[in-house]
Amino acid sequence: MKICSRCNENKDEKCFYARKDRPTGFSSACIECLNDGRRSSTKDNKEKLKEQRKIYYENHKENFFEYGKKYRDKLTEERLEKDREYRRRWYSENRSRVIAQRKEQVDRINIWQREYEKKRDKEKLKANRTLNVAISNGSVTRPLTCSICGTDKYKIQGHHSDYTKPLEVIWVCTFCHSAIHKELKKREIC
Repeated sequence: MKICSRCNENKDEKCFYARKDRPTGFSSACIECLNDGRRSSTKDNKEKLKEQRKIYYENHKENFFEYGKKYRDKLTEERLEKDREYRRRWYSENRSRVIAQRKEQVDRINIWQREYEKKRDKEKLKANRTLNVAISNGSVTRPLTCSICGTDKYKIQGHHSDYTKPLEVIWVCTFCHSAIHKELKKREIC
């Protein structure tokens, strides 16, 4: 039994964090009091913590991207095959459910797409359609690797830098494509 330094209650030693640097071998305050203190300080300094995280991210952005890339590359073909096998098995067991969900999804997408196409820039739409027709005709070939990072693990997409030239695209993976658009959005904001 030990007395908490914050709530002054006599509690079992299981209610305290183990601390090798303390003479008793446990923290002076109980777990409950320490967690309450952390929660209240987090709640009181929410904006300050948010700003600190933002600054840290800006200063270490390259590390975040590197970590993500290492993680994706670490996934071996064996792991990917295991995931594929699981999905195949799950699909075969839940086939009717999946088909019903897909029909609902297609209906929702069709409604959304019609509304979106009305609002969307017709030039972008025309460029995308022209490129897709050229790919299906065989006059344009989609490469197997990303032109930026060189990976072949993800779907390769065409990025238009100028929609008036629909067949001039940069072939990039989905990861690099989203990074390009994030950068473009930043430039528009600044």
